[in-house]
Amino acid sequence: WVRFEDLLSAVKNVDTPAGEAFFTKLMQLCGLGPLPDDWRERVKIGSDKKQSGTARENLRDIKIDIPDKLSDEHQEMIAYAAPGLRKLLGYE
Repeated sequence: WVRFEDLLSAVKNVDTPAGEAFFTKLMQLCGLGPLPDDWRERVKIGSDKKQSGTARENLRDIKIDIPDKLSDEHQEMIAYAAPGLRKLLGYE
């Protein structure tokens, strides 16, 4: 599993040995070769919210409120539909 929070932490720490270790392992798990020489630049460009069409702050004409976290009702729905999933993903 790759948790969003772990990926976000690695992106924020892309210039550290821990960031490199995370992306090296991620690429290995995906069956890809070693990191390219410019991998840090690619991660920084790919994670730049200003260039993202799906970043929350770039969404336009959205008629719904996108919450920062799941409501209790949504958490209950997930618990019903996929018991144990939130715990498996590290959210309980």
